[in-house]
Amino acid sequence: MTFHRLLDRLAPPVLCLLAAIAATWPLLPSIASALPLGTEHEATVPLFNLWTLWWDADRVPHGFSGLWNAPIFHPLEGTFTFSEPLLLQGVTLSPLWWMGAPPAAIYNLTILCTLVCNGLATRSLARALGAPRGAALLAALAGVTLPYAAKVLGVLPVLPLFGTIWALAALVRFGEEGEWRPAALAVLSYAAQFLAGQQMALLSFPFLLLAGLAALSGA
Repeated sequence: MTFHRLLDRLAPPVLCLLAAIAATWPLLPSIASALPLGTEHEATVPLFNLWTLWWDADRVPHGFSGLWNAPIFHPLEGTFTFSEPLLLQGVTLSPLWWMGAPPAAIYNLTILCTLVCNGLATRSLARALGAPRGAALLAALAGVTLPYAAKVLGVLPVLPLFGTIWALAALVRFGEEGEWRPAALAVLSYAAQFLAGQQMALLSFPFLLLAGLAALSGA
């Protein structure tokens, strides 16, 4: 791989990470000691989301045994179904819990990674729509710094948008190419959105369905 190609691949995630750090400042200096509230007035939601990430990581070594019977709302069973499980984030970052990383650091890294993925997904959609590299990179930075993201920064389940956006990008490519790979990528991207945040997955489903029908008609 040439240096130019390596730089071309590394530039988008690095710039998205820098944009995420800037958009959430001063999150980075207090990454291991504080949780961002966004527009929330109390820390109840961020603390519960943090507990959710811990519970996901706790269940991974047990093969997810008892996942839905979380120790909340005793004596009811299946109580984890009452809330967003955040399985994609919880499982992905679970090794950090096992290594003894500070809980706040894990939570805040989840936020930064989510914003980076939002930006990369937006770039992918821009490229699928025919935008040149420079314009697509600007779109990525816009995807990271959306005012919506700043507003919901304290509500982790509704922060991920990347699965839906990547699914849209894949459907655009499927409509142009008609091959099975973009179609499979669209399904996997929507599955990632569902595992990262069910509310946004359900909200985006009608739009993705319409986009899928449009892609089928153009394939």
